[in-house]
Amino acid sequence: MNAQAPRRQRKSAEERRREIVDAVLALAYEYGPDSITAGAIAERVGFAQPAVFRHFPTMADVWLAVADTVGERVRERWDAVDDPALPAGERLRAVLSAHLGVITANPGLPSVLFSRELQAGNRELQARFARHMEGFVERLQSLITAGQRAGEIRPHLDARRAAYSIIGLLQGTAFRWALNRQSFDLQSEGMGAFEVLWSGLSSPTAA
Repeated sequence: MNAQAPRRQRKSAEERRREIVDAVLALAYEYGPDSITAGAIAERVGFAQPAVFRHFPTMADVWLAVADTVGERVRERWDAVDDPALPAGERLRAVLSAHLGVITANPGLPSVLFSRELQAGNRELQARFARHMEGFVERLQSLITAGQRAGEIRPHLDARRAAYSIIGLLQGTAFRWALNRQSFDLQSEGMGAFEVLWSGLSSPTAA
């Protein structure tokens, strides 16, 4: 009797969707987000083009999944490093470093975030990114407020505006990194910029 060849394990729908999202992020880095097609995604993943649409009805749905996946990855990294027992400055450094790490691991992300053509054609994508960003702002605001209560951050600062300043620092550094074709270390540049901002946030009476 001939031995049967081992069956290849069939991937779940969730695994396939994750592969598609990862392919889109890779292609966005290599070719730019506005030129990505279902055919290019299928070729990268290694299955027929109709399979893309079995998992996502339209390319707009693919992009919404990209937005949600990136938002989830950032939240997971924040959760992994944010320790409420640490001083405010250390907590902020930890979550910023984690956020920059996600961008470094997905270098096509800045081009997706700043693509006017892509978001003009998919208003829900624009709204989805804005919603995720607002969640990050609210979380930063809560960290800053906690630091104010502990006397580590200047008490009269507007915590929400301070949170937006940190987000602006992240976005600006990431955009510059993308424009310069990743020619500098995003982590060290971003964290160095934060130290300048932190000098204005931290309370002069903090230990």
